[in-house]
Amino acid sequence: MQNTNNRKLTINRIVCAVLSVALLTTSVFTVSSAKNFNSSAKTGTYHYNLYEGANKQGTDTFEYDDAYFMKSSYVVDAHLVTLSAQATLASRNKWGDKEDKYEQDPSNGSENVENFLKELGFSNVESNEWYHHEMLENSMGVALGSRVIEENGKKYTLLAIIPRSGGYRQEWSGNANVGTGAVHQGFFEARDEVLRFTKQYLNKNKIDGNLKVWIAGFSRGGAVSNALGGFFADGGSEYFGGNVTVEPTNVYCYTFATPRTITSGASKSRTLSVSAARGGKYQYDTSGQAYTYTGQGNINPSDSIYSGIHNYPFKYDYVTYLPLDQWGYTYYGKVCTYEGATEEQMLVKLKELDEYAYKRYTNKNAPSDFHEKVFDLAALDIKDKKGGLSGEKGLIAFLNEKINTGLQYFSTTTKFVSEGYQEAFAAVMGMDSMAQDLLNDYDGLASKITQPLLFSYLAYAS
Repeated sequence: MQNTNNRKLTINRIVCAVLSVALLTTSVFTVSSAKNFNSSAKTGTYHYNLYEGANKQGTDTFEYDDAYFMKSSYVVDAHLVTLSAQATLASRNKWGDKEDKYEQDPSNGSENVENFLKELGFSNVESNEWYHHEMLENSMGVALGSRVIEENGKKYTLLAIIPRSGGYRQEWSGNANVGTGAVHQGFFEARDEVLRFTKQYLNKNKIDGNLKVWIAGFSRGGAVSNALGGFFADGGSEYFGGNVTVEPTNVYCYTFATPRTITSGASKSRTLSVSAARGGKYQYDTSGQAYTYTGQGNINPSDSIYSGIHNYPFKYDYVTYLPLDQWGYTYYGKVCTYEGATEEQMLVKLKELDEYAYKRYTNKNAPSDFHEKVFDLAALDIKDKKGGLSGEKGLIAFLNEKINTGLQYFSTTTKFVSEGYQEAFAAVMGMDSMAQDLLNDYDGLASKITQPLLFSYLAYAS
């Protein structure tokens, strides 16, 4: 039993450091730098799903002011970073009101994020069908809201687009659906569902004229948000029928723990085209015909027009390493860093947000406690590497080592797909997200089955 517990703790030191606290600590890194809030800001509370107990709710406070959107989106606004991080918390899928976490009911999954947008003062708040049904690997839940704001005598419709950024179960396996094209296939399929719903929303609410667009997402939701930000900044509003216009300086996009989405040089005919509703098992897709962009040109993801897209990746989160930069993948927009928050401040906020996540984080699960590892497939165990690095440097070195080991097997996306690695990644990620709560209730099973499988695929020792 002691061996099992030690092995479980050792594995959790890696997995929890990578997964458990990333979202909840996001707003901590930003709160400390978002000082001197405008006294005219609207304040209120919102709810979000806690990590422990899928049906248990946490409460946090927010501050909102139209002034956050009164300057160029190219300038990072600390208040808006915090508000965007809070939006991603609220967007985690709600699983109903029953205390039993296994009696999950997704029918009202968008309740928290919809109420959050309403509390901020947005109207016509709606969510798509995928927020109310069981998810699939490339589905996508999203909530929208709008409000009219005025800047220097000019009226704009501020459109909030908040993709689901947690509690997405099987959707998470879509992270592995890279494909062999110039864009991440799974993320762009999800992006297109958001765009079809946005088009329907604009038509239904008779919204036209000048738009400001606020987009926020974490992890998978962050990748979809990144792709959405690129679409709007690059003139994609033509897809909506020419009734709305969006200037690049009015695209306010903030992403956290974001996987890469696109390759430099991808054609605009690919990135600005939108697929039709998929049908079949994707019966809850928003209806819409395919749209083909007929213009010319290629994408430079670091072009200045994407400067309103601010990405905050976590280097110790293995999800952000896929698709690999060795395959030419990158982000639209800027890669940003956190400033101003100490570990003590982070822990205070983390404990306030989620007591369970706080305990996991402080029980030798923080990146600062990590020691570089080696994986023993025969023993299904992970051991400290002699002479290895410690802390975040060690964790990053460990992840890079596994990626470099894997590259001998899948040096291109074509090999990654054709030789079965994409399918293996998707299967393991899907099992991890769907079965983790169940396995954690049985001592040792999570450490002996799910997590070692994940790391064996990372190392490609199998």
